[in-house]
Amino acid sequence: MNKTRTLWGLGFAFVFLVAGIATHLSGVGERPYLGFSSAGAWLIYIGMVSLVMTLLRGMRKRKRLVDERMELVAFKSARVALVGFMLLAFAIMVADGFIDFAVSYGMLMAELVCAVLIVYMVSYHALLRRH
Repeated sequence: MNKTRTLWGLGFAFVFLVAGIATHLSGVGERPYLGFSSAGAWLIYIGMVSLVMTLLRGMRKRKRLVDERMELVAFKSARVALVGFMLLAFAIMVADGFIDFAVSYGMLMAELVCAVLIVYMVSYHALLRRH
């Protein structure tokens, strides 16, 4: 199963890389896309990230033990991250009524998702030490 998952990951990375190179060379999607210079550059970036993630996952040989405590900690930290996401989104919407943001909502939401991942990671490790 692990070998199949690695092959699927490498296949998707290869497809993204080929599609990105093809769109970049053919000139399709020349306008800026999600903070990148073009859609082709975005596809190349996604292909490289998925390639790196697949290779790093393949290098790990350690088998994980998941018990009820780990599932409880993951559930609680996901709940903390979701509440944090909702509070941050609400604060951004309220603040947008008072001041105008210089960045686009797409970039703002991307930064908000990164903040949620950081909140999840910090709360997971804090709850793991506590339980």
